[in-house]
Amino acid sequence: MKVHKYIFILSFIITNLLAYESIDITQNSIDLNAQHKTYCVKENYPLSATEVLNDTSMKRLEKSNIGFSDKAFWCRINLVNKTNKVKTIILTNTKSGVDSITAYIYCTSGLQKYEVGDMHPMENRSLPSLFSNITVELEPYENVAVVYKAKSVGNLELAWRVQSIDKFVYTESVNTMIIAIFFGFFIALAMYNIFTFYYMREKIYLLYTGLVISVIISQASLQGSLFYVLNGHVELFLITQSNWVFTHLFLAFMWLFSFYFFEVSEKSKFYYIFLSVITYNILVVVMYIYAYIDHSILQYATIVGYIAIVESLLLLGFAISMYRDKKPGATYFLFAHIFYTVAIFIYIMTLIGSVELTIFTKYSSAFGVLGIVSFISLALSSKIKVLKEEHDIIKKEIERNKQFTLIGTTITYITHQWKQPLTVISSQVANILAKIEHNPKDELKTIKNKVLSIEENIMDVNDTLTDIKKLFSSKQGVDSEFKVITAIQKTHKILEQKIETKLAVFTYDSKCEYSLNGNVELLTHVLVNIIDNALDAFETNSVKNSITLNVTLEAGILTLTINDNAGGIKITPIERVFDPNVTSKTFGMGIGLAMVKNIIESKFNGSVEAKNNKIGSKFIVKIQS
Repeated sequence: MKVHKYIFILSFIITNLLAYESIDITQNSIDLNAQHKTYCVKENYPLSATEVLNDTSMKRLEKSNIGFSDKAFWCRINLVNKTNKVKTIILTNTKSGVDSITAYIYCTSGLQKYEVGDMHPMENRSLPSLFSNITVELEPYENVAVVYKAKSVGNLELAWRVQSIDKFVYTESVNTMIIAIFFGFFIALAMYNIFTFYYMREKIYLLYTGLVISVIISQASLQGSLFYVLNGHVELFLITQSNWVFTHLFLAFMWLFSFYFFEVSEKSKFYYIFLSVITYNILVVVMYIYAYIDHSILQYATIVGYIAIVESLLLLGFAISMYRDKKPGATYFLFAHIFYTVAIFIYIMTLIGSVELTIFTKYSSAFGVLGIVSFISLALSSKIKVLKEEHDIIKKEIERNKQFTLIGTTITYITHQWKQPLTVISSQVANILAKIEHNPKDELKTIKNKVLSIEENIMDVNDTLTDIKKLFSSKQGVDSEFKVITAIQKTHKILEQKIETKLAVFTYDSKCEYSLNGNVELLTHVLVNIIDNALDAFETNSVKNSITLNVTLEAGILTLTINDNAGGIKITPIERVFDPNVTSKTFGMGIGLAMVKNIIESKFNGSVEAKNNKIGSKFIVKIQS
């Protein structure tokens, strides 16, 4: 038995020294790529590990990234410990994927066999990691040969990384930290857009959220986050395969987002391209889901990869077209797809084996989706900003048109307000002229009351002009605080003579202490119009005419309630009473209450409502205190 062991060791050492170069693991913190000291042969006929071990014709591995291949590859690497201490290193395959790796370690203590790769249980790996790994312990001055057979239904990476345990742990920690930052950014972005959709109810935010969530899951699978979360609960193959499913779900959301973001119509030359590509990506998602059952479907991954490049070029062309048309957000959208197209090209070239697997190419897809998601977020913000500016312009135009309409209405209102005082002035002047003409010797004091009446009516006209000027002034300054009772008392004074003429009673709380910010004259006009309408509706021979004004304050809302017993409003529906040119008066113009509504809404940011009760009408004015 000992003779056979020594013969094996001697045979191994001679073969190792003469045929193949060894990797020296003497240094304490070793971390190197074993590609240039890996030897390989493609399996054209059945081989055993022993045959590969004794084969001296294997060629040095010039290219480690094989891409997609249905062939198995036999490889070997030699390790040597030139120290007088026991050394432990770890071999790591730098690509996770749908692969199967059977490794044989030939050492002086005997043969060790490992079956790793995503097609085998996680427990077969020496240390928990997304990547296949095995530990090798070398005795002092020992030479060890590692022979392994690699096969994959995806792309295949043949080179292993040789690391000391401390380097391996450090690398895993750095990867975990970077992944945490990466996914923290995407999760925050997804949550922000979910809340934005909730408040704005715009489907574009929902599509963007779906896009981001698809990126999170696909990259979590590709970069290993799902592995750490689901390890022991889900097969590794399912974790790896979810990358392909959610990558194409991401592409479907990407096309849908672009479709709605730029509002592609049926008349657009891109319309049917969008429909075709969205349908294709949905079918690919279904295909990859079915691959959970039938792994052989993955042989078409190369074709799907090439089509992904074509898709990125199509979207890039679309982005250029939108940029030329100067669509809102098109600049950022174009940057996003330039970035993404370059990244996805590098990634697909890596998958098919045209580019070697490096740190940059390995994470190119992550860089690509990070770029496209970030730039598209900027495009979305840019478009919203442009739309807001357009909305503000339209709003200003509407306000300007409203202002002109209001000016026309106000001219009618001025005519309405001045008609009575001007008639009185005209009558009083005619009376004075008649007295002077027929009795020139009358003392001046006999016409004093007439002159005072004229003066009072002229002051009313002047007040109307002042208030109209304030109403249309674009620079009204800071609103002043005033007591509500002041407006009520002004109203009472203006209408006092008419109240007496109508034999009416106007009741209000003279001790009201509530205050408002604004223009006291405008509120006075509101009350005058409402109460004057009630007075017009009273029968002059009635002794029960009554108007009450109550003021209450609740939850910061000041409410003025005006009740009368004048029989109610005859206009139906009653809401039309505030429309311009709507009146029930024989000689009315329908201007007063329209002005009331405009003043309360535009100048006091409040509301006014009219109702009928059993004996009359009720007006409710609500203003933020």
